[in-house]
Amino acid sequence: MRIRFDEGSVAFGSDFQTPTQIITVTTLAELAPAFARLEAAQRSGHWLAGYASYELGYLFEPRLRARCRPAGACVATIWSVCPAAANVPSGNLSGW
Repeated sequence: MRIRFDEGSVAFGSDFQTPTQIITVTTLAELAPAFARLEAAQRSGHWLAGYASYELGYLFEPRLRARCRPAGACVATIWSVCPAAANVPSGNLSGW
């Protein structure tokens, strides 16, 4: 898995490669343990890169959970836990 941000609050982007963990949430039961793993990784100095999809809201709202198929399951978030990020000059998307 590779996640790249071409710019941010600094003059360079970030390139996240070779994750030590991939953390995904597809059901409500996985939500709290996944956030605990993310917080533990961040406290130990790792970088987190990923996304939370729109469907994550289905897991927070009981009336919407039935819309996840199969019942109660949605791909809601995927996070990569990396030891560090490589700096990439802002706007440099060569090789993509």
